[in-house]
Amino acid sequence: MAEALTCTPAGLLEIEPCLRCLSEKQLKSVIAQVLCLVVGAGRDECDPATLLNAYKCYECMSDHQMLEAIAAMLIAWAQTNIQLEDFHVLEDIACTTCLSPKQIMAIIIGLLCDGVNNGAILCAPVP
Repeated sequence: MAEALTCTPAGLLEIEPCLRCLSEKQLKSVIAQVLCLVVGAGRDECDPATLLNAYKCYECMSDHQMLEAIAAMLIAWAQTNIQLEDFHVLEDIACTTCLSPKQIMAIIIGLLCDGVNNGAILCAPVP
């Protein structure tokens, strides 16, 4: 099993120091490529032209709609895989929406790191 991530700003930024030099666009490209490999595609299938051909229909979405789609996928997964008696995410976000976008992103990063470490996210090795 891989070594646990150090879920601190310094710990995460030390994982791959060369990421510091990348633009936001390049960082999004890194995320897309890693996600492609995580879902089990080979390097040929992760070619940007191949991916764009497969997912071109999402280009018509606004940035807001893209976030909405990601949130919808997470909600659908949670409703199927997490046994909660009351799952009312729109009611549950009342306090979170009072935070700044940076604070919300900090929470997302922390939850992703904790989820990777405890096996709730990316729990199985890629074949």
